[in-house]
Amino acid sequence: MNGSRHRVRSALASTVIAAVVVLAPSGLARAHAIVDEVTPADGSALVDQPRQVVFTFSEPILADGVGVEVSTGGDSPTPTASAAVDPADPTSVVVDLGAMPNGTYQVRVRVRDREDLHEVVARTSFAVGESAPDPSPPIVDDAEPMETAARWMFATGFVLLAGVVAIGSAGRIVALARPTRVVHVVVSGVVLVIAGRVGILVARTISLGGNPLDDALTVLRTSDAQRVLLVAVALGCVVVSELPGRLVWLDVPVRLDHRLTVRHALGWTGVVNLAVLAAWGGHSALEGPLEPLTVLAKSAHLLGIGLWVGVLAVAVVANAATPQLRPSLSATSGIAVSGAFLTVASGLLLSSRLVISLTGLAATPYGRMLVLKVVLVAIAVLFGLRLRRSTLTAWPVAELGVMAVVVVLGAAIATATPALDRGFTDRPGAAASVAPALAVDDLLVQARAIPGRPGINAIELRIGETRRPSPGPVADVDLEIGADRYVAQPNTGGIAYVEGVTLAVGDSPIAAVLHRRGADDVLADLVVTTQPAVFEHAVFISSAGIGGWLVGLAAIVAIVGFAVWLRARARWRVASPDVPHDSDPKPDTERIRVDEQVRNEGRRRVLVE
Repeated sequence: MNGSRHRVRSALASTVIAAVVVLAPSGLARAHAIVDEVTPADGSALVDQPRQVVFTFSEPILADGVGVEVSTGGDSPTPTASAAVDPADPTSVVVDLGAMPNGTYQVRVRVRDREDLHEVVARTSFAVGESAPDPSPPIVDDAEPMETAARWMFATGFVLLAGVVAIGSAGRIVALARPTRVVHVVVSGVVLVIAGRVGILVARTISLGGNPLDDALTVLRTSDAQRVLLVAVALGCVVVSELPGRLVWLDVPVRLDHRLTVRHALGWTGVVNLAVLAAWGGHSALEGPLEPLTVLAKSAHLLGIGLWVGVLAVAVVANAATPQLRPSLSATSGIAVSGAFLTVASGLLLSSRLVISLTGLAATPYGRMLVLKVVLVAIAVLFGLRLRRSTLTAWPVAELGVMAVVVVLGAAIATATPALDRGFTDRPGAAASVAPALAVDDLLVQARAIPGRPGINAIELRIGETRRPSPGPVADVDLEIGADRYVAQPNTGGIAYVEGVTLAVGDSPIAAVLHRRGADDVLADLVVTTQPAVFEHAVFISSAGIGGWLVGLAAIVAIVGFAVWLRARARWRVASPDVPHDSDPKPDTERIRVDEQVRNEGRRRVLVE
């Protein structure tokens, strides 16, 4: 009868675990507004002024609080501008421009998406007339202090809970001199996670800067607020897994031939879901769609820090000032080392998605904080290696102190602008040269690309007559540029423009046919030249992309870490011969039966008394 009851409870618990795993990520939108398209494109050269600039985002934009800023190059007057979300398309922001004389312009808008209210900055630059603009400089924003503090609390609480669950899973080989302190760690972790999650919502409310009640209602409609319930469910799994041993049915194996118990499964389910939920709410500045690989890497990074720092913290707290500290640290070293490898490998993989070049790494607050974080992680690793060769208990405390700063930096990095802007990849170059005028029959023909940068350009043709009177004015011009054909008509000054021509770096040949009224056509072979743009930030070592190198390094670290984990697992089996093999679940079942007999005997004694 008891065995049947245990199987029912085990089945119910397994069902809850499966439901949490399946439901935790479900219903969550991408939650990041990413700039999909800008018209006119950044660095465009236009013959006539645009009446509107349209920014298209990947997510619907909050109608309130759309800001716009227009700046000009030289002495051109700043035009008036107003921005609003397109009523017919909530993903588009339309900027209406006033009168714009010839010159260079930069348009920048700041918006917030509806899902998680992250601020997104989009910009474009263009020239009107014969000016040649540089693309606008990269946008760099520092960390947001209030949200950084809230994310730090969440991360710290998560680390403590992950450490408790990990040590609970390896409880038979980990000596805890004061196990009651683990309960305090669990309570502290739960409080910090809740405070951190609520703090993020409060920080978003304050950042809106409007009516507090209206802003709070806006925040409560976001996906971040909707995830609070899932966070509560995940916390419930962790808390239930750490309840006192009187809930003996939690120690039933999930499968009869498996070492994993319901208690362990509940704890890991809660921890993993907390990591996934935290990873789902990343920064808005990511380029492209939110890929599952990015969410997986973020989750693994947080989980790795939890295994590394959390296990160390719980071991120190539960064994402080006792002879059990050193054996406990030795017993958990395998878990901590595995967590360290997972932290480094996932961090490198994330960096490949969030840092585009060494120049971007050096030119942004995000990159500089990331470099400092890497240095501190290396120092913590050295402290950990020193701990294995020393009996001094000061080394784990030093390692914990360094990693506490690492967690703070990680929280700040999560709210800063990643170094992803393409402006950090192009090397500075000279202005594009213009070929001299070509004499063809009695015409002088000259072509140039505006702005003379790789990408979208306008082609300007200048046609001059060398004979007076002209035997036949040029009516129109057929241009063949690569596989594309265009038609242009010169104005009274002999200048013709073709817009929207995509050019590669270097020389691009143009075959031109000039049609004359009352005279034969004139054929001209022209060349236009483009050079890479000059950006605001100078090259730091190299502006080449580093994503591939970081991915390769992450793979190497992951392989080495997996090998170390296998070795540590083998040592763990040797160090715990009393732990039954997967094929022999009888000791667990026998222990459960004996515990029930003891409890029943206690009840009978109470009744007799």
